[in-house]
Amino acid sequence: MRPPSLRTDPDKAAWAYGRLVKYLLLALMTLLFATTLKSTLASDDPLVTVFAHGRSLILLCLATLLVGLAFLYPRFWCRTICPAGAFLSLLNGIRLLRRLTPSVSPPACIYGVREGRDLDCLCCDRCRRPGHQEQQALTRPLIWTAAPSVNAGLLVSSVALALIIAVQTAATWRGEIAERRAQGQAEMIGRGARPADMKRLRYLIDQGNLSDREALFYKSAPDRPSHP
Repeated sequence: MRPPSLRTDPDKAAWAYGRLVKYLLLALMTLLFATTLKSTLASDDPLVTVFAHGRSLILLCLATLLVGLAFLYPRFWCRTICPAGAFLSLLNGIRLLRRLTPSVSPPACIYGVREGRDLDCLCCDRCRRPGHQEQQALTRPLIWTAAPSVNAGLLVSSVALALIIAVQTAATWRGEIAERRAQGQAEMIGRGARPADMKRLRYLIDQGNLSDREALFYKSAPDRPSHP
């Protein structure tokens, strides 16, 4: 529980804009993965590698920052940055048994859910069994808005962290592309020289268009425009 002096609950409009960031990250990672089909791109998600043995100092600093932001903004990572959360939210829109499940109460939600069909509604049952925070949300006026600094802090933090992850993802993607090009050049070198058409060479020599003597001096041939 946060002390009353650190009440930094953004309004639901700010949550709505902030959560768009995770969908953009998911789209970026999906697009870059489609061009390489390399699972190493998943390592750019801090949630995947924060507990791994190969974690870096930058990743640890990023994870520490996320923990601090989660103290100020409940479920900050899941709601605004997590690409896996964005994917699960999309799947959350498919609820075949929606009519059989108990209805939710969006006004009591402290995580920014504005309607029952909201993709980010996890059916956590907190709105059905409201606690102290949910009771406070229910007593707020319908036009309640958080302080501008609170909303700005949420949005700026979301965009800044998303840019860091996007840059890291793009760097991994460029590394994969460079590795593929290097492998392709190595494969071409390994194939050796192309087989010579000896009949064609003999024909050119007989026609006087090609000499059968070893050249004494070598000079690079000028570049000629290619013809279709």
